[in-house]
Amino acid sequence: MNSFENENNPEQLIAAAAAALDNKEIKSAALKRLLMIATKPEHIVKGFFDYTDAIEKTQKSGILSPTVVNNQNLLMSLLMSTAVRELNDQEIISRLVNLRLFKLDVMQSLVEKCTDENALKGTVEFGRYDSADAGSLAGKATYQIKDQKYLAELLVNKNTAQEVRFAAAYKVEDQGVLEKIAADSSDNASVRGTVASKITNQKLLKTIVEKEEDKWVRCGAVKGITDQEYLINLAFNDKEDYVKDEATKHIESQEVLLKLFHESPSNSVKASALKRINDQRLILNIALDESVHFSVRISAEQAIADEEIQKEFFLKAKNEQSRRTALAHIKDMDFVVDVVYNDIMPQIRMDALPKVNDPNILNEIANLHFDPAIKAKANDFLIRYHKDYSPIKEPTTAENLAESALQLIEKGQVEDAKKAALAAILEDENLAKARIILADLQAKNGDYSEASKQYHQFIRIEPLFASGWRAAALILGKLGETSQSADFMKRAAALGDQMAKDSLAVTDRGDTCNFCNRQVSVLETAVSSNGINICIDCMGLSEKVVTARTPIGINKKRRGLVTTGSKTCSFCAKTEYRTLVDSGTTAICDSCVDEFFKIK
Repeated sequence: MNSFENENNPEQLIAAAAAALDNKEIKSAALKRLLMIATKPEHIVKGFFDYTDAIEKTQKSGILSPTVVNNQNLLMSLLMSTAVRELNDQEIISRLVNLRLFKLDVMQSLVEKCTDENALKGTVEFGRYDSADAGSLAGKATYQIKDQKYLAELLVNKNTAQEVRFAAAYKVEDQGVLEKIAADSSDNASVRGTVASKITNQKLLKTIVEKEEDKWVRCGAVKGITDQEYLINLAFNDKEDYVKDEATKHIESQEVLLKLFHESPSNSVKASALKRINDQRLILNIALDESVHFSVRISAEQAIADEEIQKEFFLKAKNEQSRRTALAHIKDMDFVVDVVYNDIMPQIRMDALPKVNDPNILNEIANLHFDPAIKAKANDFLIRYHKDYSPIKEPTTAENLAESALQLIEKGQVEDAKKAALAAILEDENLAKARIILADLQAKNGDYSEASKQYHQFIRIEPLFASGWRAAALILGKLGETSQSADFMKRAAALGDQMAKDSLAVTDRGDTCNFCNRQVSVLETAVSSNGINICIDCMGLSEKVVTARTPIGINKKRRGLVTTGSKTCSFCAKTEYRTLVDSGTTAICDSCVDEFFKIK
């Protein structure tokens, strides 16, 4: 189990995973560790090939379980999705494309980077007649192919998947092939429409517009027409709104576009005309005119390109969503900051905050803003900028930020250390070191619920780290999750944690806490000495007593603290101490309490 826990060699990690194919926990831990330490995508890919070779050999030997076979593709994709983003080696990319073993998103990323025509054609042939994922991937590969003869063959074959034919239609340059497809009324209308948009023969395009029955084919033909008078006539007089709309998108005259906007009964034509009108003031007035159809107003909003006009629209518009859309296009930082402080809509103020990219301004907002939610969010963004709390400035990697947190702890700067640890986690959510640092700081501050979350994540990342299970168990005990805390302590003991084993030994005897007379669960036994036990809850109360330095005891009925006399400590037998916590029959001194929390 521990053979790869601290291993920094990707190939050996893969070997460890391959050697334990039936143990999902070990294999997943090895693969995650590999992703954390690998610095080059080629390194990961080499490990991947070693892993798949090991799987193939194990399958042939007949000892690979069905569960591993079923999860094989998922594990491959987990490994490869990280590498593919940075992978540039064409030889490796071609090999991976030819394997066709990964999930669709990973394969699409590989195909987009691939320049090997043979590998791309192989992918097309694999899925050219498939209407599902294979067909979709084949269509993606078709876009990357340059062989015009092959593309034309894909296009003219009506049995080819529609995604592939669409892609081929965009790539084919042979006008004769395109014209033949466009003229075939028995062919798919969507494909014919795409083909028609590529035709350059103006006479043929007009013939299609005038004689074709399918509106999508007609619209495709309109896209290729360059005769402005002909387009204007279509925009005003055609029987189909779709054709009118398409013609309007290609009209250049501002005067005609304004006339279309005012005179056309079609809202879609009005909207298309607006998108081509250059008068920004006119567009602003239309966007603000609530008597205009909402679809036309939205088109007007989208047509605003001038930032000053965009600001004016933002300030005058009444619809919240319209204002949020306008805000997204505004870059003036002074204006954005003013919105953060002064806008009347809380959601708008919150939307403006992420646009603030100056840490000094964010710091001011975090300290001075009247809205607690805005202040909290500004502080979160500050953490992302890694400012004011990290002595390590360059490079601001997750590992350096975690190291910075440790340095800040040594200096006693606990709050800054928390921020540095959180920033490290934001950089790399799988950095176990940062998780344990933040969890420890939260636990010491009494934030047991937050600490529990971090310990759980730490265990997910480092499942073989015994003390992590014990630490999480202790926190769960403080939260009252006794059943789960007991299970966590057993896991810690199974991984060799001596303190966990000692705690389990006491519980197995069925002992009770001598302070509150409760049956002690696995984790609740915090201290056992001379046959005397004290549970975590009572130890927590004892810590409060010791902190107050007041001789006081613990009520048998667990109703709080009660004053009592002093006597010998039941754990260390000392008679000299500063404070004694006394239950009446047993007692614990301040030194034993302090010692426990030092160990903890």
